[in-house]
Amino acid sequence: MSKKSSLILVIIGLLGLHLMLLSNLRFTAWPEMVSYPYLLNNGFKLYTDFVHPYPPLLTMILAGLYKVFGYTLWTLKIFTWSIIIANDILLFLISKKLTGKNLLSLSVLFLYVVFQPFLEGNQLWFDLAVVLPVLFGTLMLLDKKYFWAGVGFALATLIKQTTGLFLVFAFINLLFQKTKPRNLASFLAGPIILEGTLLFGLAMSNTLADFINWTLVYPFTFWSRFPGYVQLTLGKSQLLIIGALFLPLILNIAKIKKYGLIFLFLVISLILVYPRFSFFHFQLALAYISILYGVTFTGIKNKFFYILFLVPLVAVLSGRQYAVDRNTRFWGGQDLIFAEQLKGIIGKDKNILLVGSPSSLYVLSENLPPKPWVDNFGWYWEVPGFQEKVIKSWEQNKPLDIVWQEPGNGNWFDLETYQPKKVTDWLKANYNKNEEIEPGVFHWTKKPVVSGVEP
Repeated sequence: MSKKSSLILVIIGLLGLHLMLLSNLRFTAWPEMVSYPYLLNNGFKLYTDFVHPYPPLLTMILAGLYKVFGYTLWTLKIFTWSIIIANDILLFLISKKLTGKNLLSLSVLFLYVVFQPFLEGNQLWFDLAVVLPVLFGTLMLLDKKYFWAGVGFALATLIKQTTGLFLVFAFINLLFQKTKPRNLASFLAGPIILEGTLLFGLAMSNTLADFINWTLVYPFTFWSRFPGYVQLTLGKSQLLIIGALFLPLILNIAKIKKYGLIFLFLVISLILVYPRFSFFHFQLALAYISILYGVTFTGIKNKFFYILFLVPLVAVLSGRQYAVDRNTRFWGGQDLIFAEQLKGIIGKDKNILLVGSPSSLYVLSENLPPKPWVDNFGWYWEVPGFQEKVIKSWEQNKPLDIVWQEPGNGNWFDLETYQPKKVTDWLKANYNKNEEIEPGVFHWTKKPVVSGVEP
């Protein structure tokens, strides 16, 4: 068997290992990853008819997939795992480009395969989705394929707006390298075309102003003032894992300095963890850390180095959550049972409002919210004048039923506690509390018309 065939077999084996780990660990189906596309497919305009705090590309792709394959958990899982496997391949190719060595590149891939599923990687979120186009842009930049590098970074900005930093600093890096003007123009062509197409489409659909507000203005003004929005404090276990991840790099910082572009991209990835730390926001940083491992170990002859640093590192990470769990979060058995209960009580294809429950229940129960729909995050609702605007719209087309989960204990701004006061006061004035569907969750119905006038 040739070396090339052996290499391909090893890579396939590592990809298979990654899929095995992912399929045997708990998958998180974030509600937005099904409710956003569901609303889009049911005639809701992005940004105007429902709050969508990110650029539209990921939601549009998911909307197309669900339309073809149906709103199934497997549609979401296969799409998510396909992104992760593509990330694996790009990591290997980037490492091979930097080191020129198959063994080191395979080591990078192995470490990423072992780390990624255990560090909250078995889920789709915007932070995972941007890894693919950013890594693609990085590889194209290293290959001096400037147009495709720009396309990769531009696609990332169409998924998560803050990844625009990669585009900006990649361009600045090209300027410092005294790149030829025609190559600079080639790099900018993709972003200009893609971003221009987005802005034109938003302008034509009369949603450009709302897009700018929800993706740029509000996040950098009102939201940052909301208590609890910024959460960057790390727990002891998180600090231990971060320290273990960075230790090999710190010990070999002299080698890393020679690869300034990759180090710069790692720094940007760490900045993008803002405003709240969680390892599923850390996916880009994890990819660049893995790439820098390949650089770190270049030229090291003592193979026990791997045992000295990497095996304990794997043990720390694996011990964190090495438990087989196929019960999907937000799309598990209890969620499906509750959705069936809602269908039995309310029916389906109705205009209902969920208060405090995951938005994926709209999809699972086959119902729709009123326009505009707003998820139950305090920083959305506390934008000045926004609650009044929503109430005014809802008064023209009141939801038929309310499914209201009572707030939990905690600070008024905590995720499971917060409920917008002006909106809840309006709901209480217009709806009656009826039966308890399950502990703490009640069915509310519209108050009857009195003397021909609604309350």
